[in-house]
Amino acid sequence: MVSYAVSPQLMSKIIPETCLAINKALKDEYLKFPSSAEEWKQIAEEFQNKWQYPNCVGAMDGKHIRITKPYSSGSLYYNYKKYFSVVTSMRELKVEQLILVF
Repeated sequence: MVSYAVSPQLMSKIIPETCLAINKALKDEYLKFPSSAEEWKQIAEEFQNKWQYPNCVGAMDGKHIRITKPYSSGSLYYNYKKYFSVVTSMRELKVEQLILVF
């Protein structure tokens, strides 16, 4: 097994670039965005009815991505699941954030 020391600064550059590349490659196949204000409102209604969360049109959970322990990182990347990881962020979109689109 090979281990590389990766600084947090480098990770903060690599992760967004990787996410953008994945998004670019897969978005047309896996992400369909509503094309009208009415479609956005319908999604918000579904969130309200199912989760009692008003004005929300999307949500994404956090995800631990397992990594090899970076050299000299101590417990910096060690998680409660008892392995080393980086975590994607949780994001939610509210209708108010999308009003400018229309």
